[in-house]
Amino acid sequence: MLIDQAAGRSAATASLPRRIGRRLWTGHLLFGLLFGAGTLLRLATIAAYRPAFIYPDSVFYLDTPMHVPGDQRTTVYTLIIKPLARLQGLDLIQILQHLSGLVAAVVIYQFLRHWGCGNGWSAIAAAPILLDPLQVILEHYVLTDVPAEVLAVIGLAVVGWRRVAPPPGMRDRSGAVTAAVVGLLFGITTLIRTASVLLIVVGVGYILLTRTTWRRRIGHALIAVIAFGAPVLAYADWMHHARGAYGLTYGWSGRFLYGRVSTFADCTGLDLDPMEQSLCPVQPPSEREESFYMWNSYSPQWQLTVTYHVSLVQANAIARKFSRTILVHQPLDFAKTVGADFIYNFNYRRGGGPEDQENWFLAYHNYYPAVVTNPDTIVARYGGSHVGSYPRITRMLVAYGHVYLPGTVAGVGVLLALAGGFGLNRRARRSGMRLVSLLIGVGLIAALLVPAVLAIFSLRYTISVIPLALMGGVLGGTALFGSRSDTAASPGEDLGSAGDATVLN
Repeated sequence: MLIDQAAGRSAATASLPRRIGRRLWTGHLLFGLLFGAGTLLRLATIAAYRPAFIYPDSVFYLDTPMHVPGDQRTTVYTLIIKPLARLQGLDLIQILQHLSGLVAAVVIYQFLRHWGCGNGWSAIAAAPILLDPLQVILEHYVLTDVPAEVLAVIGLAVVGWRRVAPPPGMRDRSGAVTAAVVGLLFGITTLIRTASVLLIVVGVGYILLTRTTWRRRIGHALIAVIAFGAPVLAYADWMHHARGAYGLTYGWSGRFLYGRVSTFADCTGLDLDPMEQSLCPVQPPSEREESFYMWNSYSPQWQLTVTYHVSLVQANAIARKFSRTILVHQPLDFAKTVGADFIYNFNYRRGGGPEDQENWFLAYHNYYPAVVTNPDTIVARYGGSHVGSYPRITRMLVAYGHVYLPGTVAGVGVLLALAGGFGLNRRARRSGMRLVSLLIGVGLIAALLVPAVLAIFSLRYTISVIPLALMGGVLGGTALFGSRSDTAASPGEDLGSAGDATVLN
């Protein structure tokens, strides 16, 4: 009897680590631990560096008046942060951006669980936005990347939340409301960061594929487009009243396009007028730096105003005409340049990209990173006391900052999302998760493609879409290999059949 009791206690003790491990992986404990660690990391960052970090773009957003739209970038972000700066200097801005990162992690976790992904894998998908030091550092900057990232995550989660549409004949009011919310979210996201403009195309495409009747598909798609267009067109009309031209930016589209084509432009044999001819780069392509041609005052496009005494608006128009001529004559070189930047997002090294730009500003340091000249003056202008750091905490953060998620992991996530979405195996085709996997995978591609087409590479763009990569990867991996934690899709929910009466939403 005593031997049996001792054996029972020994077996229970031996199985204790297994029970703890199972509870950690299948319950909410793992996400809770990661969430707690992410919260502590953000609190340490706030305590270590005061106030928020200032980037050159930050000065644009802070200094642009609220009564007029900005020229080179949209300024809805300005309308949000300037009242916050008046309330509490720059501290409130950084606190809210750190909180928004935590909110996005919760959305990712709940969305994946809602789709039947295991709690453990759902927590792993939320880990990068919680713990990646580059993500937390980006949240500490007065920049649009994090608000746009969070809104993109929420918008894609909203459009992909409902799994089964109502049967034919039943009103789908919730579907119409969802479409309106998605359109509005993506409209605001676009006005915060114009590189997010293609997300509405992805959202509308998902709506068209997941409603059960063409009437609902067309109706809900139109609702999403109208809700998206309302804030975007209102901003364009504001631009027209303020600056005399419709658009989201004024006098900068040609400049950005010139920066994109400058590294490969070849003017040999082109019929150009003298002002356009002056824009032709003289260095060999291997020696050209895109950032120089885009921003340096000695760049040919900026020298137009000096040499030919034209206005900045006229110089922009000349740069736009020249760049379009180059694109017509060198489309393959343009595609190669865009492709190189896009693919580099998934490089194992989170470095400067094809242009070898320095990214020291996206790292922890033992000092406050002065990316701009005289940050104290800027901080004082908005009610801050002083710029500084707390060495006892910064030393720990610097050590932690060497560990980050390689871009290769994001690439694997995208491939899994697309493989699950296209139904690479029979399990995926019968999982009922194909369209939602495609939604996240294609959404990530859309978010990365616009910056690759219009702007030089920046690590900021990669960081802000990493959460979507892990989100799509877990969805696709579950569709391909895993068993869902809730009721599996019935044969009638197989998205491989075009004639299904019930389609997952």
